[in-house]
Amino acid sequence: CKQTKTSLMSSTKYEVRVEGLSYGRCVKKWDDFSDLYDSLHLRYGDALSGVPFPLYTEHGSRISKQQAVQKNKDSLEGLVNQLLRHPILSQDADVLTFLQISDCFTPLKVRNGRAVDTST
Repeated sequence: CKQTKTSLMSSTKYEVRVEGLSYGRCVKKWDDFSDLYDSLHLRYGDALSGVPFPLYTEHGSRISKQQAVQKNKDSLEGLVNQLLRHPILSQDADVLTFLQISDCFTPLKVRNGRAVDTST
């Protein structure tokens, strides 16, 4: 999933909302998400086939920087929430650490295909 780096790609941090969690957000760069995905792909291979890595949207003549950042943020939120709905990947220590989720505070359960906070 490696792509040619641009200044926007390597400098913009995305605040990504994680579905169903009261503390559900993380702030990371695009490359951080890409590195996590590459690591998961090395370990799980075909298990990731239903969870594709999103394409990076560049700003330019047809799309403003703000629109590109929002589109990329939405894509990363989709990726994170797909990982959390996946029966294997949602329990992966790297995914949970990346998102700073600790099941000793809030165990994750999947209900109707969505990660939900079971502490409330």
